Amino acid sequence: MAIPQHDSPVSEITFDTIRRYVLDGHRPGGFTYAFLSHEFETVMRKADHINSKQLVEMYEVLYNMAPSGCHGSPEAVSDWIDQGGVQKNYEQFEELFDGYEKEHYSSYSAISPDWEAAR
Repeated sequence: MAIPQHDSPVSEITFDTIRRYVLDGHRPGGFTYAFLSHEFETVMRKADHINSKQLVEMYEVLYNMAPSGCHGSPEAVSDWIDQGGVQKNYEQFEELFDGYEKEHYSSYSAISPDWEAAR
């Protein structure tokens, strides 16, 4: 699998949420849960100003890096959480996510000053 190249990568926070979900089955928050479930009306209502601008990049990460069985419906997401994430080929997926992180986040901070101020 090729690591996707982006001019504006997925924010570190969102990327980490997707990574923890795929690898370990951590339950994501409402926006990411809706995104993984392909509930796009909910996605648009829950997206903040950062994620609403990077939905295409998020989908590319999901499509290119995550197993197809971990997204697509609320049932698929729930089942993925129940099974605890990737059970087979954990190292392969971990390396894929680590490579993406090194490529995109070593000298880049996706958290805007506006977001930090709002915390």
